[in-house]
Amino acid sequence: MQTFDCPKCGAPVSYEPNAFGSGTMKCAYCQSQLALPHHGQPARIISSIDINVGPQVAATAKKAAWLAIIIPLLIVVLIVGGVLAGVFGALAPLMRSTNPATGSSGGPFGAKSGDPADAFAREVLKFGSEGIGPGMMTDARSIGIDGQGNIYVGEYLGGRVQVFDANGTFKTQWMVDRKMPLRALAVDRKGTVYIAQHGTITRYDGQTGSPAGEIQYGSGFGFDDVKTTPDGGLITAWIRAGEDNIVRFDA
Repeated sequence: MQTFDCPKCGAPVSYEPNAFGSGTMKCAYCQSQLALPHHGQPARIISSIDINVGPQVAATAKKAAWLAIIIPLLIVVLIVGGVLAGVFGALAPLMRSTNPATGSSGGPFGAKSGDPADAFAREVLKFGSEGIGPGMMTDARSIGIDGQGNIYVGEYLGGRVQVFDANGTFKTQWMVDRKMPLRALAVDRKGTVYIAQHGTITRYDGQTGSPAGEIQYGSGFGFDDVKTTPDGGLITAWIRAGEDNIVRFDA
């Protein structure tokens, strides 16, 4: 078994050297058609060929399709805009209040907008961007941090887990089942990653993505969420017919 990084998204691609007579395969994450490494040459993306049929007909059809979409959309926007304008006009006096102690006006609860003292939280780190390459994300919904400050990000679809250091710098990535949604991800202080997917919770080595067994518990529809506790245990959401249970496990 040999592995190389996809030239487009950077996801690891594994293959048996003698199993692909054509010398091509698809990346499991971004679905790009790839030419396998051969005689010292790196893997590459096989370009697609666009076939143009009837440019005049295609252009006319495209214009008609856009008109069919834009005209009803404009009508809806005008109607909704008029309704919202009336609603906000009626609510505007209620949204402004005066603090009797200071005489200052602010939001509906008297808080002064933009005052850092009134903020719930402040941003200390921001990293990543939209896309499928290393360090990029398309639908990131799960995040966890280990005892060393490494940050683990799981994407809901596609089965990709990326690992960043404490400063948000990309370190590595690995894959779980790409056909099923990644429902939840949690990380303990030792860097073990717990992932809830297709009703089961599976343990993974956070740096390599190697699976290390599943959490066993009863019969039912399965697990839908998982969180770690400071003592190394787990708190999970477990479902079966007519029941939604919180199940806790020790370390």
